[in-house]
Amino acid sequence: MQTGEAMRYSKLFSLLIVVLSVSISAQYSTPNTGVNWTIDDLVLNSGGAVTGSYPAYTITQEVTVSSADRLTVPGGSEITFSVLNSGLYTQGILRIEGTPQLNVMLKGAAEDSTGSWQGLKFEDTSIDGENIVTWTYINSAYYGVRAINASPVVEDCYFYKCRRGLNLSGSDAVLKRSVIERSYEYGINMTLSSSPLIETNYLFDNNTQNTSAKNQISVGLQGNNSPVIRSNHIKGSANSKTGGISIWVSGSTSFSNAVIENNLIENNAFGITLYSSSNGIVNVLVKNNVIKNNNIGPDPMTSGSGINLNGSSFNTPVITRNTITGNLWGITLQNGTTVQAGPQPNIGNIENADTTDDGYNSIYDNGNSGMIYDLYNNCTNVVYAQNNDWGVYDSASVEEHIYHNTDNAAHGFVKFMPFYEPIVPVELLSFTCLQEKGSVRLAWQTATETNNAGFRILRNNREIGFVTGSGSVAEVVNYSFNDDNPLSGRNFYELYQLDFNGSLTKIAETTLLFDAIPSDFRIIGAYPNPFNPSTTVEYYLPEESNMEIRVFNIRGEEVNIKSYSKKQAGKNTARLDFSDNASGVYFIQLSDKDNTITKSVKVMLIK
Repeated sequence: MQTGEAMRYSKLFSLLIVVLSVSISAQYSTPNTGVNWTIDDLVLNSGGAVTGSYPAYTITQEVTVSSADRLTVPGGSEITFSVLNSGLYTQGILRIEGTPQLNVMLKGAAEDSTGSWQGLKFEDTSIDGENIVTWTYINSAYYGVRAINASPVVEDCYFYKCRRGLNLSGSDAVLKRSVIERSYEYGINMTLSSSPLIETNYLFDNNTQNTSAKNQISVGLQGNNSPVIRSNHIKGSANSKTGGISIWVSGSTSFSNAVIENNLIENNAFGITLYSSSNGIVNVLVKNNVIKNNNIGPDPMTSGSGINLNGSSFNTPVITRNTITGNLWGITLQNGTTVQAGPQPNIGNIENADTTDDGYNSIYDNGNSGMIYDLYNNCTNVVYAQNNDWGVYDSASVEEHIYHNTDNAAHGFVKFMPFYEPIVPVELLSFTCLQEKGSVRLAWQTATETNNAGFRILRNNREIGFVTGSGSVAEVVNYSFNDDNPLSGRNFYELYQLDFNGSLTKIAETTLLFDAIPSDFRIIGAYPNPFNPSTTVEYYLPEESNMEIRVFNIRGEEVNIKSYSKKQAGKNTARLDFSDNASGVYFIQLSDKDNTITKSVKVMLIK
């Protein structure tokens, strides 16, 4: 028999268990009655799981949209997820509808790249064609977006300091025009038969954990994963264990028919790795990528390949029309650490009837420790690498760029003859870059053109325009392009020529320091943005003016004002301190004393 004191402690212990259970499993689900919900509806009906009013809300639990229901989050909404176990899940329809003018902000109570809230999760009963996330800033989530047998559309979003940007399982999601930056682990991770479209995104400085190889885009290893990874910029930073794109296929019944094309992959520990274990079938197309300067790893024996092919002879990618340069190794083939039969890629084969695998890669200036390693065959099998441009144009010189049987009889041959001696597609006479008040004019002149589809213009490694070419001509042609939004300071311009057959060749470059006085008043931008607690607005004036700066919150309420001050013509800056303001979206308005000119810029304060 328990004493009164013992019974009292027993009841307290039981109550503690109940409280902890409620805390751990606290969640709210919509009633599954076919209702279209708003965030304000959740405030009224969720029993405290969702609080606040437009635009600022707080979610304290797991909130799930049931399979028959729909939840719409409008542009301008700012939702704080206050505890680690809070998140927004859907088994039905979730539409987060930010716009360029009114972004949606989803963030944790604290900025924490290991994850201060769970993120967005799309589950297998959700309706793929209806689930969208647009113009949304997602900060400090464990998974920015997690899709399990569901395929949401995610466009124009910014994932910052999440543990993983996207985590896909059995998903054919669409990710376009988004930024994934400073993820603690992977930028994008997918497995279990995921075949998403990943297009025109910028992935930068992911795997800040940097304790093991976790890549900007990681594919595999279970199931048949065949993503399309197209026209992305994948750039590393100081995290020396971060690779660009990796695909791992394991098991003889598993395969990947992935397409990796038109990407710029630079400054990573490696560019692309394709791995076949237990005879996994790798039928990947690697086409028309620029893979350069992937050399940040400290040990060339474990990193630094532009393209690394590892594992069994069922690793059979087609590698065509790529530019591979500035890496510690150009292309490497291996099956583990010993010399044995391994991957059987097609890096160029003009002996078969197929014309889609005819090489046309440019592989040059790759190497380490004072040696050139444009292609290294560490396997015993013969490899086709015909019809490629090695940057030198006689067989003896090309031989010096390739490590294979002639260097060590235990290694297999590389069939590199005939090599490709490129026809000069464009004979360039001149390329000039001139400041014209608030813009920059690029002009160039060609003497001859062969099979010329046009010119791609890049500024600081990002494409800003395209000019159509003249096909094949033998007369002088003049071209020009206006950059109406040059950056203050250094602008590095590159001119690439595009053939009708898809080959891309850099033909010119130049650098311009921009500080011209514009013809009109313009705001260049605010930096940093997002920020905490201060940001600097940079703007140009066509003439000396008395300027006023005012700050408004998203409800149009004025929260800060700076007095009039006289500013000179040309570039000006103003630093604003938001230490006394709450997190959120603000609009900084600049105008002259008579309000004859007014401009504004949107900024985001994250505390």
